[in-house]
Amino acid sequence: FDTGDGAAGSVGVVCLETAYSSRGKTVLDERGAQVGCSSVMRETGELVVGRPDGVFAYTTEDRGGAAAFEGDKQCVQAVGRYILVASLDEKSHRTAVTVYDVRNKFISLNYFLPVGQTVREVVV
Repeated sequence: FDTGDGAAGSVGVVCLETAYSSRGKTVLDERGAQVGCSSVMRETGELVVGRPDGVFAYTTEDRGGAAAFEGDKQCVQAVGRYILVASLDEKSHRTAVTVYDVRNKFISLNYFLPVGQTVREVVV
């Protein structure tokens, strides 16, 4: 998967098959993501991509589900069956950390960091 941020030469979300496949390159979405705003879910093999309008899941075939998390994403990380999303809350101007349970489709945690603090990376 390539999740370029839309800059010149970037192609969005692309699946590149291995030498054992004849499919070649498949463009799944023209839009990419910022650095640190994509992660692979180990359980399903889906690529999770965070953009200002939400978080989207991709398989090697097409775009799957989506979850509405508004705001500029700082970090998106898959952890087991959960997706951790750090994004800027427009109203409070604070970083919101949201943990979404993919299997049960609900928000497990929503927490605001103190003003000025952001999330750059989540190490699993």
